[in-house]
Amino acid sequence: MSLVQKYRQMGTDSRLYLIFISFFWLYGFFGAFWRRIGIEPNIANTILLFVLAMACHGKWRHSVRASDIVLYLIFVFLYFISATIYPVSRVLVMKFAFEVLLVAAPFYFVGVIFKAEEYSYWLVLLSRLSIIINVIFSLFLSYQSTDIVEEMHRAYMLLPSVLYLLWRMLESFKKVDLLFFAIGFFMLSSMGSRGPFVCVLFFALVYLFSFKEWKHKTVVRVVLILSGIVLYALSSYIAMFMVQLLGSIGLSTRIFDSILEDAMFNYENSNGRDIIQEELLQQLSMDYKGFGYGLFSDRIFSSYGFSAHNMIIELWFSFGYYIGSVILGLILLLFIRFSIKVKDNHIKVFGLIFFTSSFIKLMFSGCFILDGFLFFLIGYCANGLRTSKLKTKFKGSAIEPKIKMA
Repeated sequence: MSLVQKYRQMGTDSRLYLIFISFFWLYGFFGAFWRRIGIEPNIANTILLFVLAMACHGKWRHSVRASDIVLYLIFVFLYFISATIYPVSRVLVMKFAFEVLLVAAPFYFVGVIFKAEEYSYWLVLLSRLSIIINVIFSLFLSYQSTDIVEEMHRAYMLLPSVLYLLWRMLESFKKVDLLFFAIGFFMLSSMGSRGPFVCVLFFALVYLFSFKEWKHKTVVRVVLILSGIVLYALSSYIAMFMVQLLGSIGLSTRIFDSILEDAMFNYENSNGRDIIQEELLQQLSMDYKGFGYGLFSDRIFSSYGFSAHNMIIELWFSFGYYIGSVILGLILLLFIRFSIKVKDNHIKVFGLIFFTSSFIKLMFSGCFILDGFLFFLIGYCANGLRTSKLKTKFKGSAIEPKIKMA
């Protein structure tokens, strides 16, 4: 069945919902577009996301519960209360209020209503489109900006598409999926940021060893380990080839330079992040009350004025060792329970994609409370657990749950 035929068979709500998930999947590229024509991307994207979500409310109206709205309102209340509890960070808390409460946090609801398993065909096409847009940007538009921050942001926006195609490739071994994954991985490798590169490796390892069903698990795992050893032994030769290839077409060779210098996981080659984190940990050792210094306070105490670029340190610095560790543990527990309780493999892997694109990414880049993908992950896992519980409850019954798998 052709793409046009599939689209024509969809109802009005389904078509509107497809537009909604298309906008979400290409969210970062719309942001880059608004920025280039002089429109504030956060405002434009937030308005469009809300309008599109409301337009297709018939598709997801049973997914959002009163408890979700109450949870969001509690989060808003606690966010502003933190400015009172931690006066040192009050200015920054108010400065980032719009970005946190109306840009990042609403992604929780996007996660709650997202139906990945129903739109797998379209997500494949959107992932391919995402890669094509990146190729066009790199070939024709990248000369307009040499901002490393923009390149890093673009790499992390591309990451879910690359991971989705990697999963599809490992499941079906289709040549077209292999081709687009290879192009996407090449694009990530050429953007100069090591984080997305590490995220791809993490996803591949976790998926192959924990999520994928193998007929002969032990044999396959031994083969995978041996293959990894061979690739590691050849990594210098592969890196030298990629340095020459990327250098010849004017793209960044930073990732492969790091491999050749044996500095891929060396924080001393991290644009000052090691210095920032050493300063913050030293300051944290003087937090005798044990409650931290408040949201965004890492930017106040670091000499560079930047965030910690590490979710663990950021949580500790914001709320202290105990509360920060509890929050970290709750997010991990949520994802682990989701991985165990949810039986639909597509839903589980989609959760792993966003666990990698948010939680793992935040270990070396970004700010946790400004990361929309982290809120998406929490909402997606929460809804996955509640619908899994409903399916278990009604299993074997003639009565079907009203809430569909989302």
